[in-house]
Amino acid sequence: MKRIFRREYEAQVKKTRSKNLSNKVLHVVARNTPSAAWRVALFRRMGLPVGDGATIGLDCFLDDQFPELTQVEADVTVEPRVLTIVHDDILGGAAGPGDLFRVGQKQVSLGHVGPIRLRRGAVVGARTTLLPGVEIGEYAVVQAGAVVSRDVAAGAVVGGSPARPLAADGRPSLPTGWLPRDVYEKQVRRGRWRRAWQKVLLLAARFTLPSGLRANLYRAMGAKLGERVYVGLDTILDPDFPELITVAADAGFSIRNTFITHGVAYLPDEQGGRPRRLEYVAPIKVGARTWIGGGCVILPGVTIGEDVIIGGGAVVMDDIPDRVMAAGNPARVIKERVLP
Repeated sequence: MKRIFRREYEAQVKKTRSKNLSNKVLHVVARNTPSAAWRVALFRRMGLPVGDGATIGLDCFLDDQFPELTQVEADVTVEPRVLTIVHDDILGGAAGPGDLFRVGQKQVSLGHVGPIRLRRGAVVGARTTLLPGVEIGEYAVVQAGAVVSRDVAAGAVVGGSPARPLAADGRPSLPTGWLPRDVYEKQVRRGRWRRAWQKVLLLAARFTLPSGLRANLYRAMGAKLGERVYVGLDTILDPDFPELITVAADAGFSIRNTFITHGVAYLPDEQGGRPRRLEYVAPIKVGARTWIGGGCVILPGVTIGEDVIIGGGAVVMDDIPDRVMAAGNPARVIKERVLP
């Protein structure tokens, strides 16, 4: 099935009101549960097919109206705050013959549903939006903040809004200061309970109202926050490796920012076979007196200078120098010498 009229699909599946309500409750819990294994289990309970070895990040909104239409195959990585939409509701205009009905004087379209399929080994970056009917090919990489409205070929690297190819050879460069994840984990040697406690602290920190207590909870996770650092509500500091995030004094973040210190890349196989999966970590550094607007994504290996302003919704993939304003996806300098 690619795309069909929503009313036809609903006639086929015939979900009860109680099932729809149950899915919505499970969805809220799944999005915010600290445990990655529990998240996968809860999404499966909703009816969403998730393959072995797949991971789903925090606060992912995977369409709860028709969860069975988001298909996640084995070894897929879905980073935090990914949004999948498998249905649309269009007001006015015809989507196809006979697909309209009248409400008073208006013609209203029931819209369509279309499955989203993430093929084996695909990587979907943080705060990506996947629209109805798209397929992400095997070992493809969708960079953070992308809006994907068309299929992505196997092994491709895409990003932007709308998503477009970013690398001619299909392979991204690795961030500054990266280390293989397994090498780094052997160096830090954190126990299972310490990792679990960091995730619980993140859940508490995201929704704690007093800002001073919120910052202290992030510090308790291991994030290196300087004096008088302000962290807005519902900010995700990577709970797997929070100690790799360093923020200098007097910096601040608005609400719903996402800092990610680990990632996945695929390296070409010299024999022309299946690409080699590389999981890596890299530090994030934010300079003094820097302000980061709401809804930004800061990716591994990024250094943001002092006295910087990052516009809301930016996706920061590269270093930002001192005393500039940057915005966009990917973030670029739009104004220099913004502060004296």
